Amino acid sequence: MYSRCVELVIARKVFDEINDRGQVSWNSMIPGYTKMGFAQQAVKLFRDMREAGFEPDEMTLVSVLGACNDLADLEMGRWVEWFMEGNGVWLNSFLKSSLIGVHAKCGDLDFARRVFDGMAKRDVVAWNAMIIGYSQNGVSDEAIALFHAMKEAGLEPDKITMVGVLPACASVGLIDMYAKCGSLDRALQIFEEMPWKNVVCWNAMISGLAAYGRGQEAILLFTQMVEDGTVCPNDITFVGLLYACMHVGLVVEGR
Repeated sequence: MYSRCVELVIARKVFDEINDRGQVSWNSMIPGYTKMGFAQQAVKLFRDMREAGFEPDEMTLVSVLGACNDLADLEMGRWVEWFMEGNGVWLNSFLKSSLIGVHAKCGDLDFARRVFDGMAKRDVVAWNAMIIGYSQNGVSDEAIALFHAMKEAGLEPDKITMVGVLPACASVGLIDMYAKCGSLDRALQIFEEMPWKNVVCWNAMISGLAAYGRGQEAILLFTQMVEDGTVCPNDITFVGLLYACMHVGLVVEGR
């Protein structure tokens, strides 16, 4: 009750006062942390649960995988996967969607897609996990293609679907269009207003600045990209950077 009412401090106080905790107690506290975004605490409590000799059940595993997704903790996610395989845990749609989310968040899109493709029946949660995974890793074309496939499969997109697919559309179209037309200030404005940016967005902006002789700004943006730490530069990033250096004679920076 306290967890559902967002009173996690009180919920934890009650939990800590229980002398003889059962499975229900652990499964009330761990999901409470996960749902409210306290992923570190959820994972720590899961470890405590294991040390106390309790075996996680389906509810526990879904919550822990959700926390692993938030933390991009692939190591713990793979341990949960190993545990499920070793103990014959049946992978329902919730567990499979959670696995997709963890691996996609950590950049292992091939594994995530294999799990997704292997699902006999996919619900909106599974589609959303895969679409967001593609979008966050800069694979915008795949995110958009999967969005169309979802509609063709007869599923109605929800607000989470839109959170995943709209940045993919924007990164493919808006920034690139304005940059190629020379409207760099407008492209920068759209870029800065995006709530989160995938590698396609960064590359479009860096390449746009490079093409119009604003090499120092392109390099500065690359520095910001590295400091931001949410995405990794790829080969297209470095092509844009080298072009920026070549275009305005930045030999030292190019080296």
